[in-house]
Amino acid sequence: MQNEHQRYADNEAKYKSLRDDYKTPPEIYKPILEIFGASKFDLDVACTEHNIPARFYFTKESDGLLHDWFGLCFCNPPWKKTIKFIKHAAKQHNATICFVIASDRFYVDYMQEFVINNPCAVFLILPKKQGFIIPSQKNKTPVPSVGTSIVIICESVQEAEKIKNNINYRNLFNTTAFRGGGIYENLVHYNET
Repeated sequence: MQNEHQRYADNEAKYKSLRDDYKTPPEIYKPILEIFGASKFDLDVACTEHNIPARFYFTKESDGLLHDWFGLCFCNPPWKKTIKFIKHAAKQHNATICFVIASDRFYVDYMQEFVINNPCAVFLILPKKQGFIIPSQKNKTPVPSVGTSIVIICESVQEAEKIKNNINYRNLFNTTAFRGGGIYENLVHYNET
């Protein structure tokens, strides 16, 4: 049986790319804004071009990993730095961070620690492969190529539960959202004391 590190290396090889500046299409970020009843994010923490509606942006040059995040944040991290962005998000206490990441990452240890077992996280896998926009090809329709997941790391368990219920009630993305913290916590009403 393949060990976790070998599977990780095999998957990395599948997604090798000469670029890390793919832009997120509106079909992904607009429903996320709808979840929060917002017209724009407060901060895009890994921006290459200002295609995501946000009040503030951290670019490659300003490096979002060197700053505190605040408010409602959007993050489509560079593929090779996903782990760094997820870990940095876990340290933020004044932000709700909405990640768009590859869906095959759930087996890796950092996803288990910071998402699957985190009761303040909400996650879902989009039902179809998604295409992302190449900045130099803005007028071309993105070609679906990768499985994609949405991960929202919240400030509290109550906020995570509310967001999970809102996504599922509205049937956003035509899939089911789960809150981290284990199967038991998703089956019973959680009451934080």
